[in-house]
Amino acid sequence: MTANINDLASETGVSPSTVSFALHNEQQRVSIEVLDSVLQPAKRLKYEPNSVARGLSHKHMDAPGIVYTYWATDDVNLYLTNTLHGIIGPAMTNRQKVILFTANLWEEITGSITRIGDWH
Repeated sequence: MTANINDLASETGVSPSTVSFALHNEQQRVSIEVLDSVLQPAKRLKYEPNSVARGLSHKHMDAPGIVYTYWATDDVNLYLTNTLHGIIGPAMTNRQKVILFTANLWEEITGSITRIGDWH
C-alpha cells in the first residue's frame, strides 16, 4: 500500500498543504529543509498521487470515461469485455484511473456527463 498526503504529513510533522507544496516543488512556499523532509519519506513510503482526489480538487479528471447502459442478459458480451480490456489495460499501464458511467437509460447517463462536463 502506498502513502498518501496525510501519511506524509503525519510522518514529517507538517500540514497536508505543506506536503502538497513540497511535492509540487513550490520552493517559494516551502524551505529546502522542508522540501527534503517531505521528499525523502515520500520515496521511502512509496507515495503516489491520488488521481481521483487531484481531479476533484482541480475540477478536471485526466482519465478516460466509459459510458455504459446496462441491460439484463445472461449472455456474456465478449465484445464489451474486449473493449473494456482495451481501454482499462493501457490506462493501468499509464497509471491512470478509468471512470465508468452506468445507468439503465441513456438519458440518465447524458445528464450525468453534462454535469461533469461543466467542470472543464
